[in-house]
Amino acid sequence: MRLRNAVLTGVAGLMLNAGAGVASAQVIYREAPPRVYREVPSRRYYVADNRYAAQHIVRQAYRDVLRREPDRSGLRQYVNAMVYEGWSESDVRRSLANSQEYRQRFGRVGYWRYR
Repeated sequence: MRLRNAVLTGVAGLMLNAGAGVASAQVIYREAPPRVYREVPSRRYYVADNRYAAQHIVRQAYRDVLRREPDRSGLRQYVNAMVYEGWSESDVRRSLANSQEYRQRFGRVGYWRYR
């Protein structure tokens, strides 16, 4: 350790004596390109950050709104919307309540329930 410090001190001393100490000791910073973040609208409600939580939310929304278990394609569609597009639980419920299946089964639009 002492040898390393002595060598580094000696090299720095030689550079300062040679007149290159100021230029070589400076660190040159270059600007990094600005980071571009995806714009996600702010949500007032809970948004799932993993697939397991999103599946649980979608399954419960299907049970509450349509009173049945979700089919594979519907589950996949809403889980992907929650995970990748930033949908909240209320967005999923609103979409189910405005669906054609809801109107056929219950005879009215359920949007007023899930605002």
